Amino acid sequence: MTLFLTMFERQMKFSNVSTDYWVSYLIGVLPSDVGKLIAREPEEMFKNYTHVRTILLQRFKLTADRFRILFSRHQKRDHSTWKDFFFELRTYFEGWLSELEISSFDKLKELTIADQIKKKCPPVYKNHYLDIWETLNDPVTLAEKLDLYENIKSPYQKVIKNPKSQEWYKPKFPRNAGSQNLKNSQFTKFEKTDSSSTHKNTISNSSNMLSRNVDNSVYCYGCGYPGFIKSKCPKCSPKKDGAHVNAIQVFTCFTLPVALLDIEVYEATGTVCADTGASQSVGGELMFNFLQKRGQKFIEIDLAVCLADGQQSTSTVLKTTVPITVHGRTFRTDLIFLPHAKGNRTLLGVDFLRKSGIVMDMHNNFWYFGDKPNCRIPFAKDIPLPTNNNPVEINRSSCPTNSITSDDPVQSNLVVPETDNLCLRIEEGQNFDTENKNRLTALLNENEEIFRLGGEPTPYVKHYINTGDHPPVASTPYRLSPTTKELLRTEIYKLLANDVIEECESPFAAPVVLVPKPNGDIRLCIDYRKLNAITIPDKYPLPVMDTLLHDAKSTAFMSTLDLKTGYHQIEVNPDDKDKTAFVCPFGMFRYKRMPFGLKNAPATFQRLMDQFRNGLPTVNILVYLDDIVVLSETFEQHIQYLKMVFDRLRKFKLCVNREKCKFACARVKYLGSWITPKGIEVDQDKVAAIQTFLVQEMLNSYNHFCRPVRGAVLLQGDSPADERPIEYASRLLSSADKNCSTTEREALAVVWALDKFRGYIKGADIIVASDH
Repeated sequence: MTLFLTMFERQMKFSNVSTDYWVSYLIGVLPSDVGKLIAREPEEMFKNYTHVRTILLQRFKLTADRFRILFSRHQKRDHSTWKDFFFELRTYFEGWLSELEISSFDKLKELTIADQIKKKCPPVYKNHYLDIWETLNDPVTLAEKLDLYENIKSPYQKVIKNPKSQEWYKPKFPRNAGSQNLKNSQFTKFEKTDSSSTHKNTISNSSNMLSRNVDNSVYCYGCGYPGFIKSKCPKCSPKKDGAHVNAIQVFTCFTLPVALLDIEVYEATGTVCADTGASQSVGGELMFNFLQKRGQKFIEIDLAVCLADGQQSTSTVLKTTVPITVHGRTFRTDLIFLPHAKGNRTLLGVDFLRKSGIVMDMHNNFWYFGDKPNCRIPFAKDIPLPTNNNPVEINRSSCPTNSITSDDPVQSNLVVPETDNLCLRIEEGQNFDTENKNRLTALLNENEEIFRLGGEPTPYVKHYINTGDHPPVASTPYRLSPTTKELLRTEIYKLLANDVIEECESPFAAPVVLVPKPNGDIRLCIDYRKLNAITIPDKYPLPVMDTLLHDAKSTAFMSTLDLKTGYHQIEVNPDDKDKTAFVCPFGMFRYKRMPFGLKNAPATFQRLMDQFRNGLPTVNILVYLDDIVVLSETFEQHIQYLKMVFDRLRKFKLCVNREKCKFACARVKYLGSWITPKGIEVDQDKVAAIQTFLVQEMLNSYNHFCRPVRGAVLLQGDSPADERPIEYASRLLSSADKNCSTTEREALAVVWALDKFRGYIKGADIIVASDH
């Protein structure tokens, strides 16, 4: 308001307008609600500009404390420059100083010190001096005021601040009941003593007050001890200083657990029970069989086990560490496997619940993460367990002798080497010796944070949705069945818990589509067709897949990396978040991270990955969207390349999906093809359907369909018998090409093939084989 009035006064003086008319001009440029303040003034003061200016400044002028808050908390806007940010900060700082009439360095120094003292004061001090708090800018005066307030505080308040320092006791009542006794009874009173050194209240206390009066009319019916009932008798119920043991409850197929969670371990998903009565997580039979098939390493230990029936025994169990993923968050968890348990299921104990921060609400049948209390996730539905009463057979060969340790049976905090979490798979490092395998495993564990999903999005790119001046588009939600609604509710809770979406009110709206996954789960998709139709396309090019496959020459060591939900690691521009809004039966939500299905999402993601790749000029790396392949000729070079790639991923805050990664393999799958020592091979799973397809023996008008097609094959070999295909190519003839004769069409095919294979044959001697 001060700046506005200053500019107004300069304009009036420049236009030579009399001060008698300044108020009339001022009302014309002020908003209506502000003009009403002036209209309420008496008529004789209406033309007094100085009076009107004072009223406006009293109402709208920023105070010194407000300028201070703006200066300390102001943030740079997304589309503003740093120079604009500098001028804004300078304006707030000068406003703060001018309101306090700070004109010298000494006054500025005193103001800074006083401001620091105010920041250290509890809110109660500010509330006490609220009327003069903004004027207390002299540090000496401020300190004196604060000391004065502390001295006048009630001594009782000082004692309350540290109640643990005082001994508290209850007044004793006569044990013989009766109205006459109660009337004549005297209650113990507190006596106050004043100490000149501490000024604290003390409570008179003596040993006879704290001593318990024994009622001889009460006897323990267990041992006859006077003054106590059996449950409180010190002889019948002595305090036990027993050893700490792990309380493990074994769930069988006949139990009915309530707190069930959907988890993912490596590439497998399942439902497990969360048990707050077990201090240690226990793996079930199915879990053990799955891990054993994967080649998981186990450690054999002696552990004191307390079963559900209360019996305690020392048993030999197996222990390992696995990554358990719950709603997108992965936690390394120690699992105990009981060798002789029959049909038991996996349960997650207090150790997992404490590490993950999961809070369970059994009354309302849902759970949530402690840092996301509003994102409530219902418990999973139970699934029938296999009726197998045979004991679990443990293959002792999976537990090498040199890994067996003898631990204290009462020790509960057993540590398993972290290498069990990111250990190599069977197909990884097949030709390595033990030393090289350990080096690669150690490298993965040193960078285990890049395999954990969560955290802030990458700071190197944001997704923009440019719709120009087009008005918002919206669609009504699609109808969903009751079963589908429950699945959608679970997915919504999951995205809210992972901070991917948030509730909103937006003029844009897109419907939800649930697409089933091959593993039986569902994928939440948004129908952004209307939004994509009005979005201005991003012309950033994607790499040509054929070119990448040609550059992917087979090497001795190859590793592939796949980003986990890569799109969700990119932030949506704050101004465009409302455009990603979708509507469903549970409300309207918008994406905070880049969703799937947007028109320019691939271009944004490829732009990020190109920035990622450009920082690795010495690494032989190929990148197509979220698929990364690292190639090297030697093991030492491969380890160095992986370190550089991991450092780059950490810098870009990108998370990698360990389950889809392959490290140091002789053959890897990339972009739908296999890179092998013999070259590029077609994925047999994709061509199997074509190879087994039943072809009709007689096709009507076959020549008519084949006539407009021309093709070519690029072959390489020392002799015709040794020729191998390098690339196939074909295309349809245009309407103009169809007017050519057969000879001209064959010549056209030769010219087109030479142009198509130019990257291979330019500068080389070739032989062209054609029908004419």
